[in-house]
Amino acid sequence: MSLSLAFADRRASKKRLCYSKLQSDGFLTRWPALPRRSGNTIATFLERFGAFTLEDLEQKRRAVDLAFMRQGITFNVYGDSQGAERIFPFDLLPRIIPAGEWEQIERGLVQRITALNLFLHDIYHEQRILKDGVIPPFYVLSAKHFRRSS
Repeated sequence: MSLSLAFADRRASKKRLCYSKLQSDGFLTRWPALPRRSGNTIATFLERFGAFTLEDLEQKRRAVDLAFMRQGITFNVYGDSQGAERIFPFDLLPRIIPAGEWEQIERGLVQRITALNLFLHDIYHEQRILKDGVIPPFYVLSAKHFRRSS
């Protein structure tokens, strides 16, 4: 489902985002009328993000990109001719996910985070993944953010 952002008033000097139009492969063409009650996820979303301008979002996007680069939240595509660090993709606007779908996503996340933690533990301790040739040692040991033990 992709959100199509329309301007609430195209003549306004500061164009505000309007979430009244939603493009989603024909399933939903606009947000339904939402009662203002506690716990309404979409209403909460609109309250928090509805007043941002496109310029506001672009400024926030640049700030997040800079913070990610400074903190090393990046990755490389080895063998790519650019060879530059890339920032992990990140959505400024949260995606609203039904509970049933989230349960499946959560299981996958738990699996992947467990694998990542096991990988990091191995890299900083036994280094079996390097000794067994699964990953060439050069890629880990020469990485900018790899911390050698002292």
